[in-house]
Amino acid sequence: MRSRYQGWRTYLATNQEAHRTEHLLEVVDLGDVVDGHFASCVVGHRKPSPEYYAEVARRVGGDAAHLVFWDDNRDNVEAAQKAGWTSFRHATVRHFRRVMTAG
Repeated sequence: MRSRYQGWRTYLATNQEAHRTEHLLEVVDLGDVVDGHFASCVVGHRKPSPEYYAEVARRVGGDAAHLVFWDDNRDNVEAAQKAGWTSFRHATVRHFRRVMTAG
């Protein structure tokens, strides 16, 4: 599977407030599997606003077409697609692995 261990940077994109984001990163241990986060409380915009995706793309740098986005919310996925990101609706881990290992 393509992963952060193969040169992919991985980020948490969430609409959580600061304390909940900290909980996800430190207590749930998502901080062990992501390179950083783009919580709406830090970005200044919430998904699915176009401003959220524009600001995240600016912070990551590079071409928006190279950003791969997964979310369980259809509106968020569609907004990311409109921003030029490659986007998928998360359904199951099996689906995620199948998409991410496709060559």
